[in-house]
Amino acid sequence: MAAAKQPQDHKPKKGRQTATIDGITVHLDPAVLHDADLMDDLYDLQQGEILPTPILRKVFGSEYKTVKEKLRDPDTGLVPVERLVDFFAKVMTELAPNS
Repeated sequence: MAAAKQPQDHKPKKGRQTATIDGITVHLDPAVLHDADLMDDLYDLQQGEILPTPILRKVFGSEYKTVKEKLRDPDTGLVPVERLVDFFAKVMTELAPNS
C-alpha cells in the first residue's frame, strides 16, 4: 500500500511570483513572506513598536516606491498608510495564503 501524500501547501513557493492587486502588479519572492525576521517585524508592528515602512520595503524591495506612487491619492497627493497596509495584506493573501 502506498504511503499517503503529505500536504505541501505550507511550503513557500520557489522563485519570484507575480501578483496583481487592485490593478497594481508586483513581482516578489514569496519566500520573503516566510522569513522569521519579517514575522518579528510584523509582531513588533502589532505591538505598536515599529511603523510599517521597514516591512513594506523588505517585502516589495525595488518596487516599493512604484507601489507607493500607484496608491497615492490623486486629489491630496498623499499616500494613505491604510491603503498601503491593505495592499500588503492582499499581496500576502495572494502569494502566501496559509501564512
